[in-house]
Amino acid sequence: MQSPSSPLDGIRVKLIRAEKHLNEAILTTRTYTHGECTIGMEKDIALKMAVQRIRITPSASPEISAIAGDFFFNIRAVLDYIVWQLVLSNPPHQPTPSNQFPITSSPGDFAKAVDRKQLRGVPKAAATLVERLQPYNAGQNPLGILTKLHKIDKHQTLNVVTVVADNADLVSQAGGFALNIGNDELRDGTVFGGIGIPFSMLAKLPNADRLLEMKMHGKCSIFVAFVDPSVEDLEDFRVDRTLQEIFEFVKETVIPAFEPFFDGTADSA
Repeated sequence: MQSPSSPLDGIRVKLIRAEKHLNEAILTTRTYTHGECTIGMEKDIALKMAVQRIRITPSASPEISAIAGDFFFNIRAVLDYIVWQLVLSNPPHQPTPSNQFPITSSPGDFAKAVDRKQLRGVPKAAATLVERLQPYNAGQNPLGILTKLHKIDKHQTLNVVTVVADNADLVSQAGGFALNIGNDELRDGTVFGGIGIPFSMLAKLPNADRLLEMKMHGKCSIFVAFVDPSVEDLEDFRVDRTLQEIFEFVKETVIPAFEPFFDGTADSA
């Protein structure tokens, strides 16, 4: 196999592959614009309650998670290739399996990554730049969400994606009233209002069977997002937007920052 003629060749190939998966993800998620939403009472055995469960159609395809995983793999490789090439550009050092581009959430964690020799052989000025690009220094840049989602996909399972509804107009199937959700988000499969009726209380209600049959149904606009239970709104975790921001940051900020080390114009002391 022919070796790359330029330190940037392999980096660019991986970037092109990442962009291919990015475009595929954008194309796939673009079909999720309008859907139907139902809020109905369901018995939840695990919670031991009757809850108002949100159901949105169409549901998110696992294929979206797989496409995102391919994107994460290639864009993460871009970063690790940068470190590999930085070591090669700094003779007589040679890269080792320990070398990689650390992404950490604190100065202490970055120091631990250095102790694990992740930047061994990297020019001092380049190592300083790597630290400057860490999420804790650069103001929550996309590298933080990249490493979080990539670790899930690489070591655990497919990242969970969900359909989110906003601007939903729902009408009670029993008649009598309607509900406009407005800009509030409704996440597929979650409990509306976060409340329920314990089974012990439900058994005492005279119209329990009728209550369980009550549903609201209507149209809504939708988008697909990565699930993060810790945030109130998932708008910022849209699959297309998240991948786009990661890609643009790596392409327009990270790679150009290290190009001088490959063309010999940087101070690598």
